[in-house]
Amino acid sequence: MRIQEQYYLWCNGEQSGPFNIDQLTGIWASGSLEGSTFYWNEGSSEWRETSELNALLSPPSAVKDSQIESPPTPNQVFAQGTNLSHELVQNITISDPPPTMKASPGGTSSRKRFAVLGIFLGACIVGATFYLCCGVFVIQPIGAIPDGTTIVYWRVGTKLPFIASADSLLDESGPWSGPGVSLLGRAIVLAKMSDALKDRKIINLPYCKMLYLWSTGGKDYDQ
Repeated sequence: MRIQEQYYLWCNGEQSGPFNIDQLTGIWASGSLEGSTFYWNEGSSEWRETSELNALLSPPSAVKDSQIESPPTPNQVFAQGTNLSHELVQNITISDPPPTMKASPGGTSSRKRFAVLGIFLGACIVGATFYLCCGVFVIQPIGAIPDGTTIVYWRVGTKLPFIASADSLLDESGPWSGPGVSLLGRAIVLAKMSDALKDRKIINLPYCKMLYLWSTGGKDYDQ
């Protein structure tokens, strides 16, 4: 009694099945199994050529008494195995690999998409953390600091805007409604900020005019 295993076929880039052994025998008998067709069944580790199914799918034929021969001796079995191995090596032909052996371009592109997405999300997280926890205080070039400077500091707990400057804090029309920009006002603000940022400073960077204008809403006050 044949075990009703399930078989799948791969032909011309398409998979079909499952088929039981009786259905597979009918397909084989119709001549539909081409040389480039592969099959897979449970327990197989890879797709195999359907030519290996010939012995399984061929109907058993009656054996006449006159054709019954005595079993071969061990030496004959060894000689037959050696000749068979030699013939198999000589008859090996290279064919297209079954689908499981081909590199899948879709898998590579998916990994690239996930990598790009991971980098993007990582950059967003770093940017959000920097915006929420850090601040930038811009000191424009003045007499005491002729080249100006940009201070990056820990902003949590200070209630200061993300980008600030002495002029933005003094601006009458700014969000802080200061008393107005003046040399004395700058000196007072810078002295207070120097004390406030002493233990919060992360790094000093060169003066950036763009950040200064950002802090003042585009206004450029005289030095």
